[in-house]
Amino acid sequence: MQIESIQPAGDGVTVVVVTDSDCRSEFQTYWALPAYVTWVTLSIYVVPIIALILIYSHICLAVWRSERFNRAVSRAGRTSCSRGGRRSGDNSPHCSTTVSTAKLKTVKLTLVVVASYIVCYGPFFIAQMWAAWDEYAPFEGT
Repeated sequence: MQIESIQPAGDGVTVVVVTDSDCRSEFQTYWALPAYVTWVTLSIYVVPIIALILIYSHICLAVWRSERFNRAVSRAGRTSCSRGGRRSGDNSPHCSTTVSTAKLKTVKLTLVVVASYIVCYGPFFIAQMWAAWDEYAPFEGT
């Protein structure tokens, strides 16, 4: 239901005209609906996925470089790392050859954010594109 208009009728009485209307767009040409749905899919789904991948890959790259730089600086001061990757008797992570916890958490977070966006919004946009481009799509609404 939609309020069409509110009109004063005199003596303090207000008339509210309510209509049953459907909020659907009607496209005049055959190509307008697929073009519109494609534009919406690109602007709301595809472009943000690309942006997420680029931004998070830059974050992961920055974490990777900063940790590698920190290791190089710490190794310059401590050159007696043992074969196992750590200096004998040293329990600090400065000479560790394993991947750090921070790096692993950053990569996991990146994958979770991008995968969640794709999994959560993907089915909706796939269904929209299918309905817009296939005239025999099995789920045309009523």
